Amino acid sequence: MGISKLKFTITFQPSSTLKVFEVDFVLYYKDKTIGIDVKSNHDSITNGMSLFDKKFKPYKLLLIGEAGIPIETFLTMNIIDLFK
Repeated sequence: MGISKLKFTITFQPSSTLKVFEVDFVLYYKDKTIGIDVKSNHDSITNGMSLFDKKFKPYKLLLIGEAGIPIETFLTMNIIDLFK
């Protein structure tokens, strides 16, 4: 199924506008929410991700980068599979 036929929303908020509940991207599909944080260093779960988790109770939180899912792997993943 092509991405253009899927009904989901991707939200991007620059970190300068998200002072407390920082994740880089939020995916919404049906009734599920996934928070995605992209790191260019070895940082793991951040305070912002933890607060986002407590506040919004997402279905899943993903860390993309050296300490999480490699960017190359993430970019080849099927988006719908993230919601399974």
